[in-house]
Amino acid sequence: MEEHYSIKEISDLFNIPKSTLRYWDAEKLIQIERNPANGYRIYTETQLIELTDIQFYRSLNVPIQQLKKITTFDASSLSGVLMETELSVTNEIERLRNVQLGIRTRLKKIELVKYLQKQLYQDSQPDFDFMIHLDIADKESVTTYLADPSSFLLKINSASNSEIEYGIASTN
Repeated sequence: MEEHYSIKEISDLFNIPKSTLRYWDAEKLIQIERNPANGYRIYTETQLIELTDIQFYRSLNVPIQQLKKITTFDASSLSGVLMETELSVTNEIERLRNVQLGIRTRLKKIELVKYLQKQLYQDSQPDFDFMIHLDIADKESVTTYLADPSSFLLKINSASNSEIEYGIASTN
């Protein structure tokens, strides 16, 4: 006779919340038997194997709707799902690399500002050709700024010390 497991035992064994197991059951990712005496879910060893597959694919961020179809996929279709998931992961890695680059660039700018705050003022040549006025109310201006926030400029008129202009550094 095949051994049966309760939802609590499965939850503890797989470290999956009971609510997630109930959701997977409701979404028909797995067909769970019910104890005829009390209506409780009972899991078989076969379903334990199915749960490991579901957990594996969920760890790859395969959407529930695709997971529902996986049991009917042949090897080629399953390969397609995995290739699509890999592409998604690759795109996310690239996005995160860009985030990391933005953080590093901003940290360098902050370190430069901290250094400059400790230095006496010196005339020097800026490392950009001209400043494009930044108008926060203008969508195109904001989009340009958001594409490269490290290009932000703050120009203070040294004569009056009260005239402030915001802009974006540009080279051309």
